[in-house]
Amino acid sequence: MKSSNNTCWHAASGDEALATLETIHDVLASQETEARVDRYGHNKFKLASSVSWTKPLLDEFRSPFVLILVMLGGAALGVMNAIIVRKVLIRRIGSISSACHRIYP
Repeated sequence: MKSSNNTCWHAASGDEALATLETIHDVLASQETEARVDRYGHNKFKLASSVSWTKPLLDEFRSPFVLILVMLGGAALGVMNAIIVRKVLIRRIGSISSACHRIYP
């Protein structure tokens, strides 16, 4: 923001900034305070509406790239699960087979 004499706010002296803002360094009189509240309003921020944590999470999945990564991750988990199940079944069948051979030679 620039003041009326085209100097930047950060480069203006304190007295120049006070003059531009039409204020003083001391406390304002109550009449001046009321006039400024009427003119500019109360010094309050509007609160942003609260957003549920699920909305930003679901917004992440709108990207096609993220959807592809999720599908590839699911496929990788499915392949790993199939490999693990196969190894377990082979071990079980092998142990059952060896047990049968011991019982029925």
